[in-house]
Amino acid sequence: MSEKDEEKKKAERMLEEKSLQLALLDQELRKIEEQYKLIDQTIMNIELTKLNLEGIKKLKKTEILASLAEGIYVKANIDSVDKVLVNVGKGVVVEKTIEETKEILDKKIDELSMLKTILSSEAEKILNEIKIIEEEVNKLVKT
Repeated sequence: MSEKDEEKKKAERMLEEKSLQLALLDQELRKIEEQYKLIDQTIMNIELTKLNLEGIKKLKKTEILASLAEGIYVKANIDSVDKVLVNVGKGVVVEKTIEETKEILDKKIDELSMLKTILSSEAEKILNEIKIIEEEVNKLVKT
């Protein structure tokens, strides 16, 4: 086998390796995008919960349908809503005012926003790695 053939084989192996690296990085990037979307959806749900808390704060002597499970409800009477029960983790439920509950939700939003920042940074690093590998591939192709 000639030296030129060996160089060609080496270049082909390197291209295959770079192609695999690009595929793996692309997969990582897609995972980050999915996590980012889930975080956005969670933030939207928390914001909706905050709006609902404002709405129920105004309720006085009314009947509601309380969900027991998906598609299963029970009628319940509300005299007034000054406090709500909040799961604070590990199955512990505590009574909180509407304002205290909204503060807890705001903290969750802050935590999720920080996580989004971290994910954005990771995505940027991956995009930079992809750019470098693509430049290397272009050099290999030109030779």
